[in-house]
Amino acid sequence: MVSTYLFRITEQLPYIQIMTHTHLHVAPGKTARTFLSESGEQLIPPADWAFLPAGDAAITRSVKSKGPTWVVQIKKGRRYISKGIWALETSILDSVKEIEAKRKTPSNQKKR
Repeated sequence: MVSTYLFRITEQLPYIQIMTHTHLHVAPGKTARTFLSESGEQLIPPADWAFLPAGDAAITRSVKSKGPTWVVQIKKGRRYISKGIWALETSILDSVKEIEAKRKTPSNQKKR
């Protein structure tokens, strides 16, 4: 019964895309622009990447949907706190422009 139901849902929604982008979780390293992967190896982001600080979920979602990112997290006690993401600078700038334009529309102004 359940498998038939799931088959019908996927049959009706062929437009669902599987996300193939990679999102690597890293921790800050000892020097600027160095990071440690989950396995402990030292990583340096590519030259055309920039840092987007945490704080705006809409922009972060948009950037993550455009390509690979590195999520910078620190551990405090038992929790992980996100400091932001590293991604292509062009993706960040495009996402900021898109979200700001969307927020300026009259229909979005009414929602707030």
